[in-house]
Amino acid sequence: MALPSGLRLSGWKRRRAWAWLLVFPLLLNLDQGAPCQQEGASTVEKRIARDRKTISEAERLQLNNGEVGRLWAEVASGEEDLGHFDQAESAYAHALEIFGRDPSTQIAYAVTLDNLGTLYALTKRGDASLDCRKRVLEIFQRSGNLLRAARAESHLADAYLALGKNKDAERHALLAARELSALPDATREDRASALVGYAFASCLSGHCGEGIIAARKAMSLAREALPPESFAIGQVHVALGYTEWRTGDIARAEGDLREGIRILRLRLPPSHPLVVQGLEIYRWYLSDLDRRCENKKSC
Repeated sequence: MALPSGLRLSGWKRRRAWAWLLVFPLLLNLDQGAPCQQEGASTVEKRIARDRKTISEAERLQLNNGEVGRLWAEVASGEEDLGHFDQAESAYAHALEIFGRDPSTQIAYAVTLDNLGTLYALTKRGDASLDCRKRVLEIFQRSGNLLRAARAESHLADAYLALGKNKDAERHALLAARELSALPDATREDRASALVGYAFASCLSGHCGEGIIAARKAMSLAREALPPESFAIGQVHVALGYTEWRTGDIARAEGDLREGIRILRLRLPPSHPLVVQGLEIYRWYLSDLDRRCENKKSC
């Protein structure tokens, strides 16, 4: 990819790190409401403890496979939001094993597998994440549910992007954005998520003019649907700031990158990969500004 104004990044992590901002889709749990990042850590921990206690009493409570599987999936989501990735992966495995026993829970299986794909991406196991996303898309396409399939298409684009396969990411993100825009039951968050993916993928493929248009539209949709300091708004600010930087709109890029990082830090633990990578993008942006100043001999 073409790097902006003398910027030189080296190593696998530096070449692809900004793409990791997309591994956390705007809708983490399609069937479980808002992401846990909107809750305090203590609230999430209490819910996890409650769910684990219920699981331990599942036989006495006569819970069926679907109910137990959903409890494990909720535990996994909570552990992931707290940054306890090993515990989250174990809980996802329990949920998938239980859902896999019952053909009637295949949709829940696919949703959980999709969330596991997010976990793999956050822990930089890109190939495993891509495999999850492909399997999820196949399941939803077979189910005939167009909305779920379009969401899965968007998440597949994210997986390609995290691997640095920008052309594949751009193609799938554009397809998802078009499908979601045509579906009356798609939410603004759905459409914004696909547009964020397309913004990054098109910009990394050398089409930043299209990327900034997508990012601006994503911000408009997100603001209509979400609170101003929600986790997803923070993501979109970073995406918009990135495309503004890459198209030379430095003044707006500064504001959006700083605001996006502020919100992500407000909603996520300091060591969370998205916070770390957002800060890294901002450092590269500042490094680029320094190089521009050096080239001009003044700022």
